[in-house]
Amino acid sequence: MLQKSTLEFLIQLKENNDRDWFAANKKAFETEQKLAKTFFTSVGDQLGKIDSIDQTAKNLANKIHKKILKDIKGIT
Repeated sequence: MLQKSTLEFLIQLKENNDRDWFAANKKAFETEQKLAKTFFTSVGDQLGKIDSIDQTAKNLANKIHKKILKDIKGIT
């Protein structure tokens, strides 16, 4: 499951999208990025069991990440 902390980080990033904030929170970014990659890799693996997909986990993660960001923008 995608971690709540990852979504919270993305919301904070949206609210503080500048170089200084990102530099100060780079460690959190790296942690959340690792969690998100693990999640999206798992999703890709599970989808591959029920459907033939020719996307890499990275491409799948990028598409889902863009969708999440779009949804977050609509929420806040």
